[in-house]
Amino acid sequence: MRLSTIVLYSSDLEKSLSFYSSLGLNFKEEQHGGPIHYSFEREGLVFEIYPSENDLHSSGLRLELETNLELSDAISALDTKYIRKISDKSIKLSDPDNNIVIVRKSIDKK
Repeated sequence: MRLSTIVLYSSDLEKSLSFYSSLGLNFKEEQHGGPIHYSFEREGLVFEIYPSENDLHSSGLRLELETNLELSDAISALDTKYIRKISDKSIKLSDPDNNIVIVRKSIDKK
């Protein structure tokens, strides 16, 4: 068994799209029978952002992302209001829906 899809329901789709795009995720717009949403796929894992409907929203979510960007570049791409803590190894953020997002520098595994 493997994790294949993560869906984040957002109260402000455009703000969330901007936030996650600034972390280097390249989303494409999709719509297949439901609302317009955004999807990013890498190595078989799909991450989608949907608009919240009927008071459905995320709570208690924590995502950890690895980036090939230098952390200083990731920080400069972000709106500072989302930054909660910076260390030499990671950045702790909260997204527009107040979910916790940890960004770490990718480590090449050889």
